[in-house]
Amino acid sequence: MTERDRLGLRGLLPPRVISFEQQYDRFMESFRSLEHNTEGHRLFMSWMLGNNSESAEVKKYDGIHH
Repeated sequence: MTERDRLGLRGLLPPRVISFEQQYDRFMESFRSLEHNTEGHRLFMSWMLGNNSESAEVKKYDGIHH
């Protein structure tokens, strides 16, 4: 019997357990990479505005560049 069966775990589960500190470090590494990635920054701003697609505010901001 596998550990998942023994614990009654079903459905989609992460392939392994990682600590909060590891999750935080991974997030911060990804977040810092956005500072150097224009497309990533635009996507992050779109996400921060609560819209999965490009928002009007982000498009307006992008339109400022000449």
